[in-house]
Amino acid sequence: MINKVILFFYLYICIILKKYYKKMQQLLGLEIKKPTHTNLKNYIQKQTSLFESFCENDSMNNNINEIFYNKESYNETMKDNNNTLEPYWKSNILMDTLYRDDDVPVMTLMYYDVYKQGFCYVTDDNKLSYKSLNAMAMKYVKTFFCMDFYFDEKTLTDNNKELPLLKSIFFDEDKKGDIRTEQSHNDNNDVYVKLKPVSNNKKEKQYIKNKFIYGGKLLDFHFLKTPRVNTGLNTGLNTGVNIFDNFLKDTMSYSDWKKMRTTDVPL
Repeated sequence: MINKVILFFYLYICIILKKYYKKMQQLLGLEIKKPTHTNLKNYIQKQTSLFESFCENDSMNNNINEIFYNKESYNETMKDNNNTLEPYWKSNILMDTLYRDDDVPVMTLMYYDVYKQGFCYVTDDNKLSYKSLNAMAMKYVKTFFCMDFYFDEKTLTDNNKELPLLKSIFFDEDKKGDIRTEQSHNDNNDVYVKLKPVSNNKKEKQYIKNKFIYGGKLLDFHFLKTPRVNTGLNTGLNTGVNIFDNFLKDTMSYSDWKKMRTTDVPL
């Protein structure tokens, strides 16, 4: 019985101390430390500063194929499942440590998806904000010299830059009203949401923003691309024979191989 009374008294004191902890700190003149979240802020400032310098680089688009600037050529290329543009840009991978809004570090991979026309990011923690992903997109276009893939109109305007010529290729004329804005992580995987209409009479400037596509977790991402192998399926049941023939041709002279093929094997 005495132990229960002591336990109850102890819990009561803990609750009182927790309730008046901040007030006691203020009365005693103790400094209350607030979370600063400086890692994300510093990362954005650094990438923005480097991006501003990159905007003056004459070779900022050297890595973009001229096909992108011709709408017909681009559309025809995207219809081809064996086109070279998609695997090329999917192999241009940037790895970096991003930060959530609460400053938790998140390892992230990013590449550009030329078919979906957006930056694909791969990470185990899909709680990254648009501003964090946008800072990494700045680093991506600077690293791979593909400035015209960057569509954040606000950043470009601040640096006296206009939207890239690719806007006429990627954006349809009947979709001009669609504004890319910050991601709603719980709704879909693409940072591609319309802004809500403003109720007051003052019209706020609406900016086009980059598109970010969640590409899954790091564990499921394949760094090495498996080459396509001709398995000889079109030869039906003779597939094994064809593979064996190719092996023999690589290990003996053509005359010996031809002689072996024309010689009847006794049963």
